[in-house]
Amino acid sequence: MAKKVKIGRSFDWNPRPIVLFAGDYQFSNAARTILAAIPTVIRQMKAQFVYACRMKQAESRKIESDIRQQAEQTGLKEHIHFSMNWRISVS
Repeated sequence: MAKKVKIGRSFDWNPRPIVLFAGDYQFSNAARTILAAIPTVIRQMKAQFVYACRMKQAESRKIESDIRQQAEQTGLKEHIHFSMNWRISVS
């Protein structure tokens, strides 16, 4: 049976489409690949991106910090949210 997933920000909800990255910061380049793809996606649709990654090791925090910094420098910050601001429930 399919499960229903609800995702909502705890504040400043914006009803744009959501691209959820529930991957890992450390063990692949997927998180950085998502960041690199954001400009292409937002030209097609005004989506928002959620990085929902657990901090498994100190290196995870460094990678997230680097992604946040790159998003700020490239003007993508307004399109990206990180898991600490989100609630995800499955029913």
